[in-house]
Amino acid sequence: NANVYLHGLKVLELATARATELKRHDAQVIEQSLPAIIEKLGNTAARVRTATMQSLMHLAKLSNIGPHLVSSFVLRPTRQGKSLFWRQLQCRLKVVHDLVKELGLQDEHGLALETIMEFVVANNCFAHPNPEVREAAKELVLLAYTHVGEAVMPFIKDLRPKQLEEYQLGFKQIDGDAGATTRREAQAQNPASSARGGAPA
Repeated sequence: NANVYLHGLKVLELATARATELKRHDAQVIEQSLPAIIEKLGNTAARVRTATMQSLMHLAKLSNIGPHLVSSFVLRPTRQGKSLFWRQLQCRLKVVHDLVKELGLQDEHGLALETIMEFVVANNCFAHPNPEVREAAKELVLLAYTHVGEAVMPFIKDLRPKQLEEYQLGFKQIDGDAGATTRREAQAQNPASSARGGAPA
């Protein structure tokens, strides 16, 4: 029952909201529950998927759970011969995206570029039949590019030409935005020069 599950997530969040560190037993119970929670990412109800993603982000902030444990379950390889349902896959990619957006690509958080890209490739996300999965994979790669730049290129070298072109356009936009940000920062540091429209003589 969706309502029972959602109530359970709310209780979990309230019980851990003020805890920077959980008791060992409580942390173990939550860890054992993670596979069942992650399974709900494939639920047909959008409110269940959304609440599950929010709960995973909350758990990732707890010291005794943390991003490393959450990401290790989210990125866990499937058994050989078994594939993830598209909705489950899309939501896992979104969770990883949100973790990277908040924490960056850091090995100690289980968010190494290689680990993430191995999951994307192993699940055929770039060429997945569902466009929402392909889009989630693209958004994740673009976010990774903001952190590591050209290091993402080996992982997308086998994309279809049209698809690769779309990624490269995204990279150019990111580079352009970064350049504009750099210019704004420089102008903020030297407002007199900016007002004159050029560098000081």
